Amino acid sequence: MAIIHQKQLFVWSDIEDLGDLERLKLVLSILPDEDFMKKLEADRGPAGVNKYPIRAVWNSIIAMIVFSHPTIESLRRELQRNPVLRQLCGFSVRAGTAAVPSSGCYSRFFQKLEKYDQEMRDIFDSLLSICYEELEGFGNNLGIDGKALDSYANRKGKNVGDLRGEHDANWGKHVYRNEGTNGNITEKVKKWFGFTLHMIADLRYELPVEWTVLPASANEMPVAHKLIDRMEEKQPERLKACEYFCGDKGYDDAKLHVKLFDQYGIKPIIDIKRSWKDGEKTKAFEKVHGVVYSNKGEVYCVSDQYGDQKKMACRRKDCCQIPKNIRIPLVEDRRIFSPVARDSYKWKKIYASRSAVERVNSRIDRMFGFEDHTIRGLEKMNLRVGLAFIVMLSFAVGKVRKKKPEEIRQFLRTA
Repeated sequence: MAIIHQKQLFVWSDIEDLGDLERLKLVLSILPDEDFMKKLEADRGPAGVNKYPIRAVWNSIIAMIVFSHPTIESLRRELQRNPVLRQLCGFSVRAGTAAVPSSGCYSRFFQKLEKYDQEMRDIFDSLLSICYEELEGFGNNLGIDGKALDSYANRKGKNVGDLRGEHDANWGKHVYRNEGTNGNITEKVKKWFGFTLHMIADLRYELPVEWTVLPASANEMPVAHKLIDRMEEKQPERLKACEYFCGDKGYDDAKLHVKLFDQYGIKPIIDIKRSWKDGEKTKAFEKVHGVVYSNKGEVYCVSDQYGDQKKMACRRKDCCQIPKNIRIPLVEDRRIFSPVARDSYKWKKIYASRSAVERVNSRIDRMFGFEDHTIRGLEKMNLRVGLAFIVMLSFAVGKVRKKKPEEIRQFLRTA
């Protein structure tokens, strides 16, 4: 927490029943931001204007995230209206509403925060380390997904000085293909102008583990490799703690399968694309006569006399074993054959947990205000996402410390 060195006129018990403020109090008490505050204060220096204390302004920005204020003006109105919130953030009690910083002060402070990306990452990583230490099974089941983030501007700026335009974003497109029961394939295309949040999240606790924000056109696969490499560079033991890694069809890549399982021992649970262009429904396993497999990893025994296909059971560790005397190695096709059989109940159950990433994305939109925001520029978007994730993890750690881990997912509902 950014500690405010001033005499308190009341004790914390005075606001125990104030509801919404409890959420903010919990987050502020957990944030490991003391070193960051000292750095900001040192950068300001003794000659800097200290009308609005750095710690108080920082705490109020955290309040802005916790209470889902869409704009600085919305936050300022709340601070002017609510004296208890002003005091909780650390603003002068005697100054009254005059203690609330101006719009320009907040704009300059946000611009300063954009330059401290590494320090913000350090806060995120410190909170994440606590999650790995204190949450049972945290990081065992990870999932990856990309989320569209619209820019507030709807077009590129005409020149660098055009503050109403967007200079970092571009157009992105997702194509969703669904196969009906009759075999017909329908397509749904989504286009947006802005950015994409690429995120790896824990699927049990629905919390972010690694992330990056890039222009909307960035391809998912290279980013997925970079996020995993970043986890290896920072904390390799986190990859060792992972048993399953889930992803949708957008992450169907043989190299990713090989990297996860061969390099880290992680079982990939990744949906597969329809990649057989010649219309084949099955392919023959050439090493064993009468055995064929489908694009979904289903293996069949084919009768020579009638050509009938009978589905065969699959028991797999480092290969597909059907039955005891038939073994299909994973290298036959790393995308189709995975350590957990694609047609097994276990694979389907683990893959269903991937919806947790989508719930995190939904919270980002609805609870943290990204559904209706005023953000332009990659640095600003990166900062706001980082602040949202810091608040998310702080609340989770706070609930763990209160011995209420079952309430982690309620971080913007109850305190």
